[in-house]
Amino acid sequence: MPSKGSSAETSDCRNEERPSERLSPHDLCEAAVTYVLEEVDTVQYMLQAIEEITGKPFLRQRIKCLPSVPQTYKDTASAATATERDRRLLHGQHAYAGYLWRRSRPDCDKGDVVLLEEHVAQHAHYEEKDGKEPSEAPETPAAAKPLVYHPRDPLPPDLKRDLFGRQSDLLSFVERNLRHELVHAFDDSRGKIEPLDCMHQACSEIRAARLSGDCFVWEELQKRRFDFGRGGLACVQRRARTALETNPLCRDFSERAIENVFDKCYSDYEPFAAPIYGMGSYGDVRFPNSTWGNHEKKES
Repeated sequence: MPSKGSSAETSDCRNEERPSERLSPHDLCEAAVTYVLEEVDTVQYMLQAIEEITGKPFLRQRIKCLPSVPQTYKDTASAATATERDRRLLHGQHAYAGYLWRRSRPDCDKGDVVLLEEHVAQHAHYEEKDGKEPSEAPETPAAAKPLVYHPRDPLPPDLKRDLFGRQSDLLSFVERNLRHELVHAFDDSRGKIEPLDCMHQACSEIRAARLSGDCFVWEELQKRRFDFGRGGLACVQRRARTALETNPLCRDFSERAIENVFDKCYSDYEPFAAPIYGMGSYGDVRFPNSTWGNHEKKES
């Protein structure tokens, strides 16, 4: 039976702020992005492939964690209006990440990958405090110094361990969204997509839904949507259609556009040789690129 002292230690340990709990939503999102860039070889491989095609570095600052409402909009419009407008620009009102085919936000450039930080932070896990339910975004106690993370820096070892040990849902969410948007970035880099062409957009959305993890079996089972007869086909078609319908030019043409290109684009796995079926890395090989693997060179 534990002693009174050990019980107090357990309580203190439970109430101790972990590194990820001391980060703001923005810094938590940026730290999760850095973890995925450093640890997930499928994401590294995609970035390396984009750099080989374009002959240009894909810099870390092109992957941005941002609020739904840019600060400039907060100063000039109501938050509700700006939120609706901005989220619609990122693939629709229910999107939490986006690839910018054009410059559609004042704090971004064409070709940036954006994750909406407050929605990323909602997937974080926080410890219970004195038997209470864990909060979604606990306030940092006065005794605990807030932690600041800059995306130019490697992850501190204690933060890296904490993310790996306690934030698997958060990391999976970031990995899935990054890989989805990097499919669009890859398609853009190889010059096969005209964003205003509905069939071009349908093709990229089909590929992104299949290769990102959006339609992996576990993701669909969690949502009670998995079609055992059609596998991931129904999910890919559904997600591609939802994305396409956010484009006013394609709204009445989404079904036909997807049908016209589905077989070809569903079987296009580039830059991979075959489809991937799970989150995380495949083996120990890593693929250095300008976002990871050479901090000194990329920031010089």
